[in-house]
Amino acid sequence: MKNKQVWIDFKKEKPKCLERILVSYKPRSGSKYVIVLAQYVKPKTILSEDFLSEDYWTEESVTDYDEERDAYLVVEGFWEMSFESDMNHKINEDIEFWMPLPEPPKLGVNK
Repeated sequence: MKNKQVWIDFKKEKPKCLERILVSYKPRSGSKYVIVLAQYVKPKTILSEDFLSEDYWTEESVTDYDEERDAYLVVEGFWEMSFESDMNHKINEDIEFWMPLPEPPKLGVNK
């Protein structure tokens, strides 16, 4: 198998800002690891209105107000991506590992 995907320790290497990735964590309330599609947001890089639904643009738990810019910015962390809506949800768990998404299949290969 070519290009074997490997899990990357978050403490050793962080993903690029807004890169779509897989993340793995063990919920505080569970014993099994969870894998979800997510994006990483670096500190003070993304305007809340560009990333969050309007209801959360000024929500203190997911934004920080930047006086210099006079704008609300998304807090640093991992955000679970939803396929069913354009909403992103902050993952409030300790992310241990992440992995880039695999390349999509190539048409006409393995026929």
